[in-house]
Amino acid sequence: MNKFNSAYLDFVRLFAALIVFVGHLNYEYLVGSIFGATHLPGLGPDAVMVFFVLSGFIISDVVKRRESALTEYVSARISRLLSIAWPALLITLMCDQLGQAINPDYYQGAWWFNDSHFIPRLGVNLLLLNQLWFFDVGAFSNGPFWSLGYEAFFYAIFVAIGFNVKHRKLLFMLLCLIAGPKILILFPIWLSGYYLYNYVIKTQLSLITSIILFVLSVLLYITYKSYCGEGLMSSYFTDLVFKKQNTFISSLGHSGLFLDYYFLSLLIILNFLATYNIFKRISDDRMPNMLYRLNRVLALGTFAIYAVHYPIIHCIAALSDYYKISHTFQSNMMMFLIPLMVSALVTYYGNQLRKPMVRIIKCIISRD
Repeated sequence: MNKFNSAYLDFVRLFAALIVFVGHLNYEYLVGSIFGATHLPGLGPDAVMVFFVLSGFIISDVVKRRESALTEYVSARISRLLSIAWPALLITLMCDQLGQAINPDYYQGAWWFNDSHFIPRLGVNLLLLNQLWFFDVGAFSNGPFWSLGYEAFFYAIFVAIGFNVKHRKLLFMLLCLIAGPKILILFPIWLSGYYLYNYVIKTQLSLITSIILFVLSVLLYITYKSYCGEGLMSSYFTDLVFKKQNTFISSLGHSGLFLDYYFLSLLIILNFLATYNIFKRISDDRMPNMLYRLNRVLALGTFAIYAVHYPIIHCIAALSDYYKISHTFQSNMMMFLIPLMVSALVTYYGNQLRKPMVRIIKCIISRD
């Protein structure tokens, strides 16, 4: 993968994280239409699908280059998730405690917030088991944390697909049985990114074909978002097959709109396929090193931005409401800047935490 392709994927990852972040800022009870972007909240699930496809795509690349050994893969994936997930949970607890201590009413009945059964809830989220089967164990006020439970099992199930381990079929069935239908329904989206990488490195599309595919992916997405309501395809499927709202579909939670997500993932695949073939024609020498490094540094913080922003803005909103400064320029700027600054710190110290975590995980695996 050359610098231009790497930079494009980093940009997409950063842009998707910011879409989720700014989209949540647009919730009326938090800030309300910041920058006039009233429709951004509806783009959050689309951004998560970008993360899933991109994750599979990048895993395919890193497994070929530096994580071909199972020990390297397992230690890298676990440390990657937990080095951000655990600090994110700590920040969530701190923000929730502060916000509730000063303005408890702001948390009662609030979107996503649930602190019942505190110890089991904390334990399940620490282990990223929050989305097994039909469970949806929210991480207190940290609503976006749900997708980490999916990502963890995507990584785990991939072990039985991408590595030559003993009893692969049995391991695959066991992991699928543990994960349950919600995770398995969206697993093909993640897996499509993995197979896309294997396809693009072996295939050469013409420049004209690549440009057409790129334009097509953008136009189809704009058309879909402009003329189709959220979950239209999945709702039509439910009405056609079940004739009414079905309990099973409703119990799928975040996976309930799977047909729409499959369609979106197809557009993402077309976009990545097109851009990969366009950018691989451009020499690395034409990418300014300063721009490339800046893009890499900014993209490193995307996971942290996604994982920590919501409890912070919820806490700031609660404090702003209590002190009667909500929806002012000062409170809006605090909600925008403080999560980004905290994300930078979590990214830095999370990377420092990864090194000892990798050593510990490798030590545990080697003993077994």
